[in-house]
Amino acid sequence: MRIVVDTNVLVSAFVSATSSPARILDLWRAGDLEIVTSQAALDELQRVLLYPRIRTRLRYSDDQIDQFVTLLRKHALYLAEVPPLTGIAPDPDDDKFLALAQAGGAQWIVSGDSHLLSLGAYSGIPISSPAAFLASLDQDSTD
Repeated sequence: MRIVVDTNVLVSAFVSATSSPARILDLWRAGDLEIVTSQAALDELQRVLLYPRIRTRLRYSDDQIDQFVTLLRKHALYLAEVPPLTGIAPDPDDDKFLALAQAGGAQWIVSGDSHLLSLGAYSGIPISSPAAFLASLDQDSTD
């Protein structure tokens, strides 16, 4: 399954190795999910992971953060060109994730952002929290 993962989910995975976001990354590493990303998404991730208030909660060095961002760029579905969307999400910064999902043929957008979650779906692509996404995967595997 091809998904777009919002920055806040990836940051949460770094903060708590036993969280739902961390489980999503584990599924990606195992090859069970394909993450769609772009330079804009990776730049935002790197910037947020280096915020002082986030750094105090992380158990990773700057080099490990750089390695993770590089790993995502190499092993996720990296889109060099993403046609921009504007005016869709309540928070304009979130439009890049909607554009990424649409351009990358994602089947799901996973976010902890209330602005994105309030949309429910975009262009037929469901938007849900990490826990709801994992519950849906678990449900699909039992059907």
